[in-house]
Amino acid sequence: MAKRQDDAANKGTSGEKKFDKHDKKPERREKARSVKGIVRLGNIDIDGGLPVMRAIWQVKGIGPTLASVLGDIICQTLGIDPKMQLGDLTEVQIEQIIEILSNPAKYGVPAYFLNRQRERDSGEAHHLIGNDLVFATHQDIEYEKESFTWKGFRHAYGQKVRGQHTRTTGRKGMAVGVLRKGLIKPVEAPAGAPGAPVAPGAAGAAAPKGPTVKAGASLAAGAKPEAKKDAKPAQK
Repeated sequence: MAKRQDDAANKGTSGEKKFDKHDKKPERREKARSVKGIVRLGNIDIDGGLPVMRAIWQVKGIGPTLASVLGDIICQTLGIDPKMQLGDLTEVQIEQIIEILSNPAKYGVPAYFLNRQRERDSGEAHHLIGNDLVFATHQDIEYEKESFTWKGFRHAYGQKVRGQHTRTTGRKGMAVGVLRKGLIKPVEAPAGAPGAPVAPGAAGAAAPKGPTVKAGASLAAGAKPEAKKDAKPAQK
């Protein structure tokens, strides 16, 4: 009897039951479990709390301009809110997003938005994302090297390819510094080398070779210097 009176007190004049905050807790917990914290998209892990428009920007090969275009297409195709979190989507919806990111031309995206506008083999335009883009870029560089083009040589030597200046930028390898002219110390030549400074006190140590001439005397033109008396006769 007392229980019936409590139930009647909880009901309003229209017979509806009053709101109880404890009744919503199980539903709230179940919804929290359904939201994914990490979503795999384009071979990378993306935070599930990001909006869809911002989440697709994290994929390699999708820039901000293309992300805004693809975001509108995704929202119209899937019928979702642009501010909806990526973790709230189902597995089927995520697969559809990957399909749109991989083939944007199929959904009406112009060719000038794609990163492979003129394929070398087929000449067609398509878009690559994730690891496929990294592999294709590596293959293009190797093709330039094997073809011995100027870009290939620049890639091989690790230099800039698109005509940038390299005097003050792009320095790699050994440490390169800027030396002032006044701070450069001159390199001294080793002792005995031509042009080396003579040590003090060693000016008269080495006697000059050749005939000795008395002071004040001069040799006549074509005259031979006198030989020493103790010189041995030349052997025949």
